Amino acid sequence: MSQIKFGTDGWRAVIAEDFTFANIARVAQATADFWKSEISNPQSEIFGREPKVVIGYDRRFLSDRFAQITAEVFAGNNYHVILTPEPTPTPSVSFAVKNLRAVGGVMITASHNPPIFNGFKLKSHFGGSSDSETCKAVESFLDRHPVCTLKFDEAVRAGKIILSDVRPAHFAAIKQLVDFELIAKSKLRVAHDALFGVGAGVFETLLAGTSCQVTTLNGKYDVLFGGICPEPLPKNYALGGAQLRRNPHDICLVTDGDADRIGAMDGRGGPLTNQQVIA
Repeated sequence: MSQIKFGTDGWRAVIAEDFTFANIARVAQATADFWKSEISNPQSEIFGREPKVVIGYDRRFLSDRFAQITAEVFAGNNYHVILTPEPTPTPSVSFAVKNLRAVGGVMITASHNPPIFNGFKLKSHFGGSSDSETCKAVESFLDRHPVCTLKFDEAVRAGKIILSDVRPAHFAAIKQLVDFELIAKSKLRVAHDALFGVGAGVFETLLAGTSCQVTTLNGKYDVLFGGICPEPLPKNYALGGAQLRRNPHDICLVTDGDADRIGAMDGRGGPLTNQQVIA
């Protein structure tokens, strides 16, 4: 049995080496056990909450299957599971955790890491990434109890797993944070380089029905991410930059593999710094 060590906000490993169906079930069981212990702890911020969890996944190889196994384990431990029916941006899963008052969330993703990796990213009840103390606590529950699982079809029939698209609620909330009416009337030509990640199509959906023209670059579903690490860094802008030089826009936003990091290029493919993006 391979050793599992948590890192930043969860566990990442090479697919089929350590990141296997059996190991994902072990980690899911440990997470279910940890949150159950917190629900019954009067000192915990989730004391007494309904055992509800949100599970999402990205476009990586077998991410959908790893997410299904995770859902089966939580269902087998009597959790109410909200599972996304298709690849979903991490921020949408984070929003759902908080919005639905779940005890936590799991995102199957290795974020911006190379395609050979996948990961089990933990979200705490407030929607943000779980801190190192929480990750260590989950790790300490590994293999304390046998894996309990409920077959997917049976769990769906019993209502323990609900397939739900959590993106619309998140997108509606985003529109409340900005002057969306101004944006809608701006006639901006917006490009989005998805770096072959799960963010593909997000800006088209957000700006649908407005005066803005949206073009998605590198939106193809490719588990190899076009041969790059899907991280919004200038070294990964070559393909998108070339497309912008042929077809200029006003601005190009760039997201990573699970769409929780952002970078940008000017409308002709020149990289912008983080400071310029913030400004």
